[in-house]
Amino acid sequence: MMALTRRQWLLMGVLTLLWGLNWPMMKFTLREVSPLYFRALTMSGGTLTLIAFFAWRGVPLGVSRADAVRLAWLALPNIIGWHLCSIIGLAQLPSGRAAVLAFTMPVWTVLLSVLFFGERMSARSWLAVVAAITAVGLLASNELTALAGRPVGLLWLQAAALSWALGTVLMRRSTLALPTEAVTTWMMVFGSLFFWVTAPLVEPWPVWGQWHAPTWWAMGYGVFLNFGFAQLIWFGLARSLPAQASAFSVMAVPLVGIATATAVVGEVPRATDWLAALCIAVALASATGQAARPATQRQSAAMNRRPRLALVAALDRRRAIGRDGALLWHETEDQKHFRAVTMGCPVIMGRKTWDSLPPKFRPLPGRRNIVVTRNAQWLADGAETAPSLDTALAMASGAAKAFVIGGGELYAQAIAHADELVLTEVDTVFDRADVHFPPFDGAGFVESSREEHRGADATRFAFVTYRRKP
Repeated sequence: MMALTRRQWLLMGVLTLLWGLNWPMMKFTLREVSPLYFRALTMSGGTLTLIAFFAWRGVPLGVSRADAVRLAWLALPNIIGWHLCSIIGLAQLPSGRAAVLAFTMPVWTVLLSVLFFGERMSARSWLAVVAAITAVGLLASNELTALAGRPVGLLWLQAAALSWALGTVLMRRSTLALPTEAVTTWMMVFGSLFFWVTAPLVEPWPVWGQWHAPTWWAMGYGVFLNFGFAQLIWFGLARSLPAQASAFSVMAVPLVGIATATAVVGEVPRATDWLAALCIAVALASATGQAARPATQRQSAAMNRRPRLALVAALDRRRAIGRDGALLWHETEDQKHFRAVTMGCPVIMGRKTWDSLPPKFRPLPGRRNIVVTRNAQWLADGAETAPSLDTALAMASGAAKAFVIGGGELYAQAIAHADELVLTEVDTVFDRADVHFPPFDGAGFVESSREEHRGADATRFAFVTYRRKP
């Protein structure tokens, strides 16, 4: 049984509705707007919306030149191929049918993983493939037998699904150590540039004055709700939503697309459309609901490829770090340093450390927040829970580096596994401290860097990095 908060259920429902309704809304807009200019306008508008929001929240989006090149290549299948092929296919088919055909993408992901990356087909995978082929066959028969059928549209949408699947496989094997927000925003930037360059080559310039008010409202839906608000909801849910919940959400999108098409664009779905949508729901459930290995086996395999582990803390001359559930040291430069070194990486913390974070910074943006707690019933929006440090490290196994950020008990458990200590050493002694960083003299760490600073109150402090001896 999935343990979701009321807010997670609400947001998951809103997200499913927005993504499902987007298909008939796009079809409605295409009555007056050409496909490529539609993509250029909505994607670039959505990108600017995300950039403005992240700038307001203080989420860094900067990337190196090398990472920008890798993101441009990843944008080809993930953004450009998917959005190009899907909008061309949608222009030729009813919106509900297009949504069903497009959402064969997880099945293509399974097939690509088997064909090119050596993964094995399970019984669930075979069921997904058979259900997807049945759905495509049902809709293809309609397009091939109807006088006004457009089977080419079906091919465009399968190309879109295949492109999305290829992008997913490549993303899974990517070693980019960047926040999800930065990855998505930059890929949308490259996608927007592609459509603005390509659209004038194949389509006439839009005649803005000929667009009716409902068309402008539909365009606004694409910019602010589909590319903007829905993306923000997904960023908030992706790190904490159980896999089954995200699978159910995806499964419902084609059904919502068919159900809303009548009201938005006057399409009346046939029985074969509903049957095909149910087949896709079965395929998605099978493709995304992989059977889990025993927990101990999964954790053991993950620990063999665990990320580099760093402990980050601010401590005084006696290694004091906290009092009464709060930090002892508050300095703007140190807060900027903490954000810079942990951004884009999983951060592992105890429940009391989570509770001590200011509400507006829970979860810490741009980072995967993993909270270690023995309370199996504890839930918080934006947080993933782990019953132990070992489990938390297993959960972070896909990252290059992870940080333990507190508190004292977790530091004491983690220091034996740490590869690096990233410390702010404050040249003072705090009174009545009740939490201390564990001793590390003689624990095999050597100082590798030191950067001296002076605080706003003239207190001396230093950013010091210690690395474990080889």
